[in-house]
Amino acid sequence: MGPARRVSATGTLAVLLMAAGAPAAMACSCADLSTAEAGKLADLVASGTVTTVQRGPGSSSGERVFYTLAVDKSFKGEAWQTTTVTSAASGASCGVQGIDEGDDIVLFASESPGGWTTTLCDGTAPASPALLQEVEKALGAGKAPQEGTDPKAARAEGSGESAPRLFGAAAIGFVVAAAVAGVVLARQRRG
Repeated sequence: MGPARRVSATGTLAVLLMAAGAPAAMACSCADLSTAEAGKLADLVASGTVTTVQRGPGSSSGERVFYTLAVDKSFKGEAWQTTTVTSAASGASCGVQGIDEGDDIVLFASESPGGWTTTLCDGTAPASPALLQEVEKALGAGKAPQEGTDPKAARAEGSGESAPRLFGAAAIGFVVAAAVAGVVLARQRRG
């Protein structure tokens, strides 16, 4: 086996091994955002009380958790009285931490194809008087939510997507791209 093929085979093997072990090695790293910056980046900012917490099956840190809120105030975006948002189950995968049923929170969420999502980095946190004051300073006094259940929340509950499946698809794509790049490199060196 020539040097180019050894490099290609070794690179492909290394990529496969990294992809197989990546979930255990993943960690979350967030930029330090002010409340005003987090508010600008979010599609939805609202305050409310967590009424239910539903954890997805399995124990992977990438599994999803569904938080349903009784929204009392909307600061940005169109919030409904009942809104569900998803997050990864583990802080290592940038999931929000320490939020339980009955907690009052300020939600910073982004719209995705599966509904509202939030991460450890988005700013979602317990609704302290200081945080609420910062949100009102950045985004205004807020308004009452729309009556009913958020249609985006229903999509979030029924989407069934999980981070491990998405990660697996991305890992396979990366491995295929690395293998193709290795073959192209080997052919270029021959020619």
